[in-house]
Amino acid sequence: MKEAQSYMSLLMLLPIVPTILLMVSPVKNQLWMFTVPFLAQNQMLLKVVRGETIEPMQWTAYLLAGLGLAAVLWFAATRRYHQERLAISA
Repeated sequence: MKEAQSYMSLLMLLPIVPTILLMVSPVKNQLWMFTVPFLAQNQMLLKVVRGETIEPMQWTAYLLAGLGLAAVLWFAATRRYHQERLAISA
């Protein structure tokens, strides 16, 4: 039981690992990085902390990727909720 709890606490820290790695070993920003949601947030945050400006193309890529992902998830959810099996299962 204690082993499972220790694994769970380590799993909770797992999402922090990429951020720490990027802080320790910074990479040069490329436009494709701003299409990956968590990576884009990290890169934009680092730019703000360093006092650098965020280019309009980077903002555009970030916003279009986020809106595109939201649209895909919205479409998938509406398709799922329109299925008859979902209504009958309740």
